[in-house]
Amino acid sequence: MAVGFSVWWDRHIHGGVGFRKEIDRQLDGAKVVVVLWSATSLDSEFVCDEAQQARDQNKLIPVCIDHALPPLGFRQTQALDFNDWDGDLRGRSFASLVDSVRHFLDEGATVVPAPAIQAAAKRGRWGVPNARVLAAVAILVVVGGAALGIALTSERSAKTTGPTTARFAILPFDSLSGDPQARYFADGLADQIATTLTRNHIEVVSRDDALALRGPERSALIDRLGVAMLLDGTVQKDGDAIKVRTHIEDPVRHAIVYSSAFDGSAAQGGDLQARVATKIVYVLGCSSRALRPDNGLHDPALLTHYLRACDMVVNDDDITLKPAAMLEALANLRAVTVAAPNFVPALTDLAVRESWFADAFPDQRAAMREEAAEAARRALALDPKAPEAYAAQAFLLPRSRFAEREQLLRAGIAADPSWSNTYGYLSNMLGEVGRTREAVTAAQVAASTDLQIDWSQIAALLPAKYGGPTAPCIDVFTTLMIGSPSNSSATALLLCRIWAGQLDEAVRIVQSNDAPFAGTPLGEALAATVVAMKTGSEADRGKADSAWHAIAAASPNLLLSAVQALASMGEPDAAFALIDEWQSPAAIDTQDTSLLFWRSTESMRRDPRFMKLAARIGLVDYWQTTGYWPDFCADPKLPYDCHAEATHAMQP
Repeated sequence: MAVGFSVWWDRHIHGGVGFRKEIDRQLDGAKVVVVLWSATSLDSEFVCDEAQQARDQNKLIPVCIDHALPPLGFRQTQALDFNDWDGDLRGRSFASLVDSVRHFLDEGATVVPAPAIQAAAKRGRWGVPNARVLAAVAILVVVGGAALGIALTSERSAKTTGPTTARFAILPFDSLSGDPQARYFADGLADQIATTLTRNHIEVVSRDDALALRGPERSALIDRLGVAMLLDGTVQKDGDAIKVRTHIEDPVRHAIVYSSAFDGSAAQGGDLQARVATKIVYVLGCSSRALRPDNGLHDPALLTHYLRACDMVVNDDDITLKPAAMLEALANLRAVTVAAPNFVPALTDLAVRESWFADAFPDQRAAMREEAAEAARRALALDPKAPEAYAAQAFLLPRSRFAEREQLLRAGIAADPSWSNTYGYLSNMLGEVGRTREAVTAAQVAASTDLQIDWSQIAALLPAKYGGPTAPCIDVFTTLMIGSPSNSSATALLLCRIWAGQLDEAVRIVQSNDAPFAGTPLGEALAATVVAMKTGSEADRGKADSAWHAIAAASPNLLLSAVQALASMGEPDAAFALIDEWQSPAAIDTQDTSLLFWRSTESMRRDPRFMKLAARIGLVDYWQTTGYWPDFCADPKLPYDCHAEATHAMQP
């Protein structure tokens, strides 16, 4: 269903920004304002004031839920009846809201063609209801080129969908040194974690109550407050070095279920604080999901397994380069699924991760993929609305079955529109078929439905690789390399520098201690490519060409990476020649075809031979069957007609 709206509400307000000033600014800038009249919002003077401002500006759409009537002064305008709405985005109630919004908008508003992306009012990453939106004004702003969907969740349906969350206590971190900077850092870190959790509607006890848990009445307070997990930690400053140690405790069973250590410099204290908070919040989010009352994890040993797997999979950017780590993460998930067979999140996590990791273990690939498929089947049998199970099934299909993969991912989104990961997966898939603008939009939706995870990396990298601005990409990954260097971040920064034309900086990266994949053939090939782009000499180009041919021969899954590198050096003929050496049709299952739509492969797309390649790997069949053609085909300067060349390419 095409919607085409960008949504703002008050949970988008950043820390340190004044609520009143920002809400006023958004109200003035909005083209449409939707107010939800409920028993809660009727008692809010703020909601009435904001609705009156929107009404006076002739851009208010009232919606009634919980059988509430609009207050006096707002009954002269037709209100939409959502009292019996069951959350169906294809139902009459939601359709009437969409039509009403469109009535207010200019005809020139940008709308993404169907099938568009649907985003629900946030229930929290782990299914926590967004009750606050029911007592607030939702503001819809049409943004050219960025079309996001909107759905509204009633208080009634929110209470019956999604598990009840556990309560967390974030204890003030202890400073092990007398340095005031360490105390300031410790206080700020605890506050940042608590604030992020609260913004995602994960219940956190107050700072005063958390502090009281260090006293003699701890046991009684834990019981009275309903605290399921405690986060505690220490901060130690030694010269310019800061060491942070954290642990999560099950206070009822007196068991440590997770611990972690972080080191950084005082000079980069803000970056370290953000890094620690991001990683801890994700693990606490896993705890929230695991502690739900229906088929949750109540054994501390199982919770430890699950949190360890969560930590490894999400917080280690380079896990796919570490066979031992991949196997350890899978072993932890497997242990949970065996001991707690009805715990759906472990089943879906196992299905998704094993489908990803299987290609790294050729001898075990078939068995791992079968286990992943069985885990997805079991998850859907227990919960037909488990979005990650649909995603796992999409990952297990041959890569060339683009349309079927898209259908499964959209089924996952329909099952739970508030689950951000599925939008991220869809973004990747849309990039693979050249629908790059929609890929960026899907990533934006993922970010808007998830405040626990920092999506800034994807938000910066995706537009850059598809031809957008490079400055945000450079800023984000430069910061990451200071606080949390990894091969993934180093590679991203290198690419952003290249796309920005900053070849001197790119050369410095590949010649530094933080060079991506240093000491490996892949690292050497990347370095040779950058040098060749800088010098333009035939000798350097020949060295890079040889390096990438060797990479493709040794690691067939990196074939399109090699092709992309050759094209980036301005050698489309060499890129096409390398593809012509590709003999195995099955090799497509390991290729990331989004590389063919990066800015660095533009020279290939402008060559009619590109359609022969696209036909070979199943892309033309997808475009012709679905009617959704890649964005580059709309370029008026393209020297050939996509449709005609595609038809010609499909002929025997």
